[in-house]
Amino acid sequence: MQVSGVVVYLERDPERARAALRGLAAEPTVDVGSARDPYRVPAVLEAATAGDSKKAVRRLEVLAGVERVEVAFVAFDDNGTDSQKQVAGSREPQAHRK
Repeated sequence: MQVSGVVVYLERDPERARAALRGLAAEPTVDVGSARDPYRVPAVLEAATAGDSKKAVRRLEVLAGVERVEVAFVAFDDNGTDSQKQVAGSREPQAHRK
C-alpha cells in the first residue's frame, strides 16, 4: 500500500473551487483534510501501488477547478512491518521501522 499526502491548489474562482471540492469528495481513495486557505486543500491519498498512486494524482490534476497538485509525502508499506517515506524535496526515500 502507498499513502501520499498531497496539497491540492484550487482555482481562485469560487464556483470552480467548489466544483473541485465536489470532485475531490467523490474520489473514493482520497480523504480531504480541513484547510485554512480555501484554495489550498490538504488531502491523503491511498493506493495499492505506486502506479495506482500516480494515476490517482493525475485524476485529481484534471478535475475541474484544480490548478495543480503537489505531493508532499509518500509512505510505502509492503508487508506491514517495513515502510519508507519520502518528503518533498528529498531525492531518496528514508527506510525506517515502525
